[in-house]
Amino acid sequence: MIGELVWDARREVLAIVTGRLGRYWWLRPLGGGREWNAGPDEVRSLPDPGTYAKEPATAPALPVAEDALACRLGTTTREDIAHYTRLLREQAEALLGAGVPEETADMARALLDSPPSREEPAFAAYAHMQDLARLLRHHLRREDEASTARCEAARSEVARCEAAS
Repeated sequence: MIGELVWDARREVLAIVTGRLGRYWWLRPLGGGREWNAGPDEVRSLPDPGTYAKEPATAPALPVAEDALACRLGTTTREDIAHYTRLLREQAEALLGAGVPEETADMARALLDSPPSREEPAFAAYAHMQDLARLLRHHLRREDEASTARCEAARSEVARCEAAS
């Protein structure tokens, strides 16, 4: 991906990938300038020709939740909180559309129906973001455990059938 032209969704600029550090990408603005790093949820590959009108895919859910939970109140700006809250709300809305258990759906609806206003203190926005991230992470872990259990059951069934034949 180094040398590729990408869209930085957070800064809303075209950039060239110049390197990678862990899960973060180093980007330089198109036309030159100072480099910066961007998280995986912020960097978007440019769509193929003919697909520009389509909606971009949502960011991967678990990394967004983990990044939001890593934020600290005293060192996170209100803009960062708003950015993560927007990403988490997209994921929570996708959860509701995917047919989740009623308990999870009720909690997601309650959080989506009560966003803090811009006039409320930063702590309220921070707490809302953290609640969304915890809900999303909890749901994803439960889904992962259920998926693992289904895979194990299928593997044992295959092994039983192979042993019987």
